[in-house]
Amino acid sequence: MSTAASLRGPDIFWGADGVAQGYEESDIKGQDNFGKFCQAVSAAGLDQTLRSGEYTVFVPTDAAFDDFKGTMTADILKYHVVPGRVPSGSISGDLQTLNGASLTYRRYVRKTFLDNAMIGISSAGASKGQNYPTDVQCSNGLIHAIDMVLVPGEFSSVCLLKVLSLAILYVQEHKAATAYEPKHVLKSAFHRQYFQAFYPLR
Repeated sequence: MSTAASLRGPDIFWGADGVAQGYEESDIKGQDNFGKFCQAVSAAGLDQTLRSGEYTVFVPTDAAFDDFKGTMTADILKYHVVPGRVPSGSISGDLQTLNGASLTYRRYVRKTFLDNAMIGISSAGASKGQNYPTDVQCSNGLIHAIDMVLVPGEFSSVCLLKVLSLAILYVQEHKAATAYEPKHVLKSAFHRQYFQAFYPLR
């Protein structure tokens, strides 16, 4: 994990809090790096595993670690590791992790997602600070930086809640304009890609 430990993450801007200290909101305060994930991997003894064989590691930033409210376990850490070298451009399906569970693949608005994490986050427009490194070469694998901690089983439950919420909104918006039963309205909604962002059809 020495490569991840020395990897430069996306820029952190001062924002509104910096104005009182004489900074512009767009001034760079520092970088959101990956030391906390590396420390957790080392503490769990997973670094020894990663020294043998080739792996692709999806590494959350320090800010993502701070946002995570659960208990970090070895199983969660293993859920970020996929055997073999998997370049970002070759991801086209679910990926089985060292945890034994699989990261769920989906493609939406020309972006690649695994569970709820976008792979290859990059800034649009003039700002180039929010770029998350991908396809970082290591001696025995690849690193893709992500902005969240991945938790086994969380994706399906989050998706279900979002789908149900969107279903309710969709039916409320369209029930007055259609004589169809709700199941027909929902089927139409799926085919209109109303829910595709969270629950793509197989």
